[in-house]
Amino acid sequence: MSADYDVFICHRGVDTKRNLVSVLSGMLRSRGITCLIDYKMNEGAEIMSAIVDAIKSPRVHIVIFSPNFETSKWCLNELAIIMDLQNSAGTSDRSRIVIPIFCNVERAEVLQRAKDSEYNLKTSSAEERQRWSEAIERLCGLASFDYDSKTMLQWEELSKVVTEAEIFLKEVSSRSILPHQGQEHQRRSTASDYDVFVCHLGRDTKLNVVSVLRGMLPSQDLTCFVHDEMEDEAEMKPHIVEAIRKSKAYVILLSPDFGTSKRCLEEVLQIMNRRSALGTSSIIPPVLPIFYDVAPAIVRDQRSEYDLRKVAGSTAEERGRWFEALEKLSFIKDFELHSRTMFQWEELERVVKEVRMSLEESTPRNPYAE
Repeated sequence: MSADYDVFICHRGVDTKRNLVSVLSGMLRSRGITCLIDYKMNEGAEIMSAIVDAIKSPRVHIVIFSPNFETSKWCLNELAIIMDLQNSAGTSDRSRIVIPIFCNVERAEVLQRAKDSEYNLKTSSAEERQRWSEAIERLCGLASFDYDSKTMLQWEELSKVVTEAEIFLKEVSSRSILPHQGQEHQRRSTASDYDVFVCHLGRDTKLNVVSVLRGMLPSQDLTCFVHDEMEDEAEMKPHIVEAIRKSKAYVILLSPDFGTSKRCLEEVLQIMNRRSALGTSSIIPPVLPIFYDVAPAIVRDQRSEYDLRKVAGSTAEERGRWFEALEKLSFIKDFELHSRTMFQWEELERVVKEVRMSLEESTPRNPYAE
């Protein structure tokens, strides 16, 4: 751990390492910002001198204060070291910044617990608890970000954190940051063509996996269409039909409630029909199914959440069409993602690379190109 890093991310692994920390570190690396995340140290272990040195190296410390943060001596000790470094920054020639993120917690409640020294950790001393309380009080006094995983778009909120770290590093060091690549990922006019159409059910995936996916696609110079509504709609709107027609590839996120949505099922039908219609041409649009917290067999057999008889207001004829479309889709090469076990950035990076490769393979080569 002797290498220098730009950013140290202090976090409680059980809460955030597979989602928020995975995505944040990936976003930082994509900007050329190096960061240290300690995934391998045992929880509650004595902080070794090497780790202390590693905490001292970066100029930026991002502290993700999550629900279980205060239950970890390891996290609290790291935070105390970070805040001590911040206090000494005024007497040092090395400028530093601490960026707090209050993740699924209320800062006011965290501050009150710190003032009351409400830490019931085994084998902790009064001196330790006092040190942690002072560190948390100082942390709560800094400009911070709030993140609520149930209401906020993950990519958009973390982009603000990355920008703050980036601005600080530019100001205090001569090193350059990589230029932004395709950060505009909002839905474009239907007059435009799209590289990727993302089919998903908003209430299952919009705030996390889809937010991150549509942020990552532009890094590969891929434009995308993402339906922005959180609540489900009974039917497809004309602009969605047009976007499907004008897209070159399709990512379909089959999430737990996807099979209950008439609009989502109609989108799948449109996509699979378009793929079949172009089956005799030289260009077949790639379709990439992602089974997100759903087993492929559930979709293929159309049981449990994918029992089409449960779709409100559906007819037997509609269910028959959806059945065929889902069955065909379930046999296409896919990804299986499990939100509780996957490292979100790493898995979605694989998806984006697969989309890029599929598009390259489906694009006819110009024999006259050099």
